[in-house]
Amino acid sequence: MKSSLGNPDFLIIGGGIFGCSIAWNLARRTSGSVLLLERRELATATTPRAAGLIRNLNLKKGQTPLKTLTIEAISLLGEELEETLQWHQVGGLLVAKSEANIMHLETLERHAIEHRQKFQWIDRTDAEEMVPWLDGASAGKFALLPDDGFIDPYLFTQFYARAARKHGALLKTGIEVTALQNSGNRITGVQTPRVSFQQDAHRCSRALGGFGCP
Repeated sequence: MKSSLGNPDFLIIGGGIFGCSIAWNLARRTSGSVLLLERRELATATTPRAAGLIRNLNLKKGQTPLKTLTIEAISLLGEELEETLQWHQVGGLLVAKSEANIMHLETLERHAIEHRQKFQWIDRTDAEEMVPWLDGASAGKFALLPDDGFIDPYLFTQFYARAARKHGALLKTGIEVTALQNSGNRITGVQTPRVSFQQDAHRCSRALGGFGCP
């Protein structure tokens, strides 16, 4: 895959975890040039402020498959870079007290079955053994999600960036995109204080958001 600072095949705006993950995926899957522009340094906006929790089950549309792909990416990145990403798959404990929360857990269980994910009901004794400071006397139900875990979002982003560069992507920091260029309803390029980049609309991605994720 070739790199180009002129008119890349793929242009990504934003160097947070979403932007760097997009750059990595494009660079390893295509033969086109990939350019990412970030106005500050990588992973310095919302990404490092996230908790870094990765929950396999989420009722929001598309979130469960996204988390599954994220965990797969952790394994792939470790192999590519020959390093551990310090992924702590310690499991997640959900405690439901109200009827509404109990119903939510029951819905989550059905969602887990549908997506072939692990979901386990446990009793109060087991829950309190896992979390010694927890007083589960008033709780109605407890659920364990054994595949959940956490990771440092800043370091995760840096791994994405390193792997993207390894595949030939060009990640440039300190370059602010000040305007989008368009022709009709198509984005054809971007303007920066230094230079403009021409790009087809379907290959220009604005990667915004924190690590809620991925």
